[in-house]
Amino acid sequence: MNIVKVEILPKCFEGTIRFTCERCGCVFEADCKEYEYEHDSSCGEIFSCDCPVCGRRCLRASS
Repeated sequence: MNIVKVEILPKCFEGTIRFTCERCGCVFEADCKEYEYEHDSSCGEIFSCDCPVCGRRCLRASS
């Protein structure tokens, strides 16, 4: 076995995250199967999900 990259995911990656859509104002919660996780060296952890009402991509940075 050859491990090429190990990525440690934050604890909140496994739970539910609340998003607010900037376009329509919808507030919704998404679980780990519905949102995407990215790591940005300048911003930290970023989570994204499509709004269920208008379809706009919503972003949330971890605190």
